[in-house]
Amino acid sequence: TASVTGALTLHGVTHPVTLDVTLERRGRGVLAFRAVTTIQRSAFGIVKYRAVASDEVRLTIEGEARRP
Repeated sequence: TASVTGALTLHGVTHPVTLDVTLERRGRGVLAFRAVTTIQRSAFGIVKYRAVASDEVRLTIEGEARRP
């Protein structure tokens, strides 16, 4: 596991975020990852539908790399 810090831009607004990353080896030459963070939509100026949608949003990014 690792923490990765970077900049996230949504709706034209940029804020620093820290992603909690988990790496997993899936067989020979295959590496998968999952990165997770939670943001507040309002921090990025996204306020539409706030009466019916949560301000707190969990972002999950998944990927897989294969050796050629």
